[in-house]
Amino acid sequence: MRPLVVALDVVVRLADRGLAIDNALAQVSGKLVSRASDSQIRSLLSSHTASQGN
Repeated sequence: MRPLVVALDVVVRLADRGLAIDNALAQVSGKLVSRASDSQIRSLLSSHTASQGN
């Protein structure tokens, strides 16, 4: 079974950046379903930052 520490951290950080929690969960969930690595899941943070113009 896979630890969810990184996935949960990314969900919380995305929500802190203003992304709706259901959207954050959907994005991270999609990565988990596709068996993405932790670094691929973390990449959601940089893609969200870029899309927000931060």
